Amino acid sequence: MVIKHKAFLRGIAIVTMTALLGAFIPTSKTYAASAPGMTKITTVKRLSPTSASIKVVWERVSSAYGYSLYRSTKEDGKYTRIRSTVKTSYTDTKQKTGKTYYYKVKTYKYVNGKRVYSLFSAAKNIKMTYNKPVLSMEIDKDLPDYPKDNSPYSIGFVLDCSTYCEQMRILTEVKRPYYSKKIMARVQKNAVNGSATKTVYYKFNPLRMVNYYDCGHPNIRSTGSSASDYKYTLYSRSKSSIGAGIYFGLDPINYKTSAGRYNPAKDVLQFYIVYKDNLYSVKYDEKNGIRVTKV
Repeated sequence: MVIKHKAFLRGIAIVTMTALLGAFIPTSKTYAASAPGMTKITTVKRLSPTSASIKVVWERVSSAYGYSLYRSTKEDGKYTRIRSTVKTSYTDTKQKTGKTYYYKVKTYKYVNGKRVYSLFSAAKNIKMTYNKPVLSMEIDKDLPDYPKDNSPYSIGFVLDCSTYCEQMRILTEVKRPYYSKKIMARVQKNAVNGSATKTVYYKFNPLRMVNYYDCGHPNIRSTGSSASDYKYTLYSRSKSSIGAGIYFGLDPINYKTSAGRYNPAKDVLQFYIVYKDNLYSVKYDEKNGIRVTKV
């Protein structure tokens, strides 16, 4: 009887311990219930039109301790965690122009010393479109005072660019007949205050006036399917050359009267550049300043 009594008590003890342990062993359902709520990405934006940094902002979740940000270059591709933070924003730096980036966020909190994550938020993306060059320009109003070296109707200007303008090409001569009028430098007379009354075409002489300025010697190169397609001046930027623009001289083509002389207060000067394999129109006058537009 004693042996049976002991066996009976041992059985009760086993049943009781199993019940007690079961109360503390989390199941998949209790684990999911302990996860924090999901968040939502509200903003994905470039810090500026020329920035390589992307700022991602998401909603705060009261049940979360922190947030993990993930990035991918494909919407349905593999997402890599790039940052865990207790903040609700993060700036992703050094991203490449021309690519599209997708972002997702998981919230998390700690349960028994371990991170418990929510499901992914919905993806939000941004396309890093090509930066347009940031230019500044100064017209040389004294150029007509040098008739021995220039036509009295020539235009001189200094073109400078920000550090984002590495390998910019200023189109200086176009030899293909199809492009000759479309991409040639020009002055649109009286265009500042209305429609142009006349268009005067100009040719570049970028080597003519550079000796008057300590801004270096432009590098004239040819490109295209053959050397006869067009010529350009390569604007190559380095940190040491910031603030040192390139000087250009423009001579009018078949127009030798004072009526064709460029007046920055009334006329619009226009020429073309190639930057990051895109063609841009550059316009300048004193009233509106410089404008750069993708063609």
